Amino acid sequence: MTSTAILNARTLGTEPLANVHWVNSAQPAPACPKLDGDTEADIVILGAGYTGLVAALSAAGDGRRIVVLEAAPEPGFAASGRNAGAVAPMMWGMKKTPAQIAAAFPQHAPRMNRAIATSGAFLRDFISRYGVECEAHFDGYLLAARTPDTLAKAKAAYEAWVVYGGHFELLSAQELTRHVHTEAYAGALRAPDAGYLNPLSFSRGLAAAAQDAGVAIHCGSPVLSAKYESGVWNLRTPGGVVRATTLLAGMGAYGGALVPRLQKESYEVCSAVVATDPLPNAREIMPGGMPMADLDDAAVFAPMIDARDCLVVSMLFQGDRMSLADAERIVRPRLARALPALASVPFTKFWGGKFLMTADGVPHLLQIGPNAYAAQGCNGMGHSMGVAVAHDLGRLGAGAAADDLVFPVTMPKPAPMHGLMTGALRRVMAPMMNRKVA
Repeated sequence: MTSTAILNARTLGTEPLANVHWVNSAQPAPACPKLDGDTEADIVILGAGYTGLVAALSAAGDGRRIVVLEAAPEPGFAASGRNAGAVAPMMWGMKKTPAQIAAAFPQHAPRMNRAIATSGAFLRDFISRYGVECEAHFDGYLLAARTPDTLAKAKAAYEAWVVYGGHFELLSAQELTRHVHTEAYAGALRAPDAGYLNPLSFSRGLAAAAQDAGVAIHCGSPVLSAKYESGVWNLRTPGGVVRATTLLAGMGAYGGALVPRLQKESYEVCSAVVATDPLPNAREIMPGGMPMADLDDAAVFAPMIDARDCLVVSMLFQGDRMSLADAERIVRPRLARALPALASVPFTKFWGGKFLMTADGVPHLLQIGPNAYAAQGCNGMGHSMGVAVAHDLGRLGAGAAADDLVFPVTMPKPAPMHGLMTGALRRVMAPMMNRKVA
């Protein structure tokens, strides 16, 4: 697929990885051969993205036999390997408050709020614990405000997370220029336990660490059927059958019809990313290189400079189809306003993917059958909240009691107005937000 090819939202995130920017500096993918023959396991995991691999690592040990099955040719092939790479702080995207979490989940609220507030630090420690090489930079994340009123509201919102371990610092317009040379903002919040990484390297590194822990990972092994018989899950693939007592699902937006109960549990959202080749003056404009989000932009304008000095910008995917030219029409006016020196830089990479958004704004830990559980709904924060709920999924599979987990275990139920909202998000709301350049 070339940079000018048109992406189709129905298959978004399943194209070859060659045009994804992160491939250029990613760690090599570990060998994950197809399943060949029948095997038995204590836990079988569907999906070798963040959710499945973090769950595998969190469940490994004590002699457990764990098998991961992945339909794609390698780990992290879909959204986990082709997202924007930013590690966002706390509840920025959904703008939920600790009080709202407490109202929705009264029994689990204290631990959920703490997990959300400290999810960036948890990811940093998780990467360090397993020695995952993924160009991780936890220098911070900037939440920039164009007006003093927006800045004051953001400060008040994030102060509520401090009680649960969240951290941020308030930057004046002048202080912000130490990190980004711009005059477009009245100031910013800087969340220190955040930053960015190479998501494809992160996926591949998680897979290698899981293999080191004794986990068997089989890519190119789509599950054709999953049946529960006599206390055992039987998963049939083209190359053989896996029999396991516990089933964990971590397929995100790419689960298809394998687990029908999950199809309408969350809203499907599409996003696209553009990137440049290395820019010689990138660090002059964004000396810190850290991701930045515009709090006043409904289109979720979020540029950053990565480890190779490339400009990477993500946006919501609009309509059923989107091209590089469409993406540039969204990005360039925003760059001209916020970072005029970068407004005309040539973008050479364009790609996209899908993620799931829940109605309540938090990831869901779900029981989908006897000894069968799933985690999904990262809400665009797969590196932080997504990893946190995947850790719970692994602990649950390893035998942890539901009361000892961070997230509550619930039964899947259709999200309100699922069909209407899924279509509206892509065909109405995203185009409206992307067109509006305030």
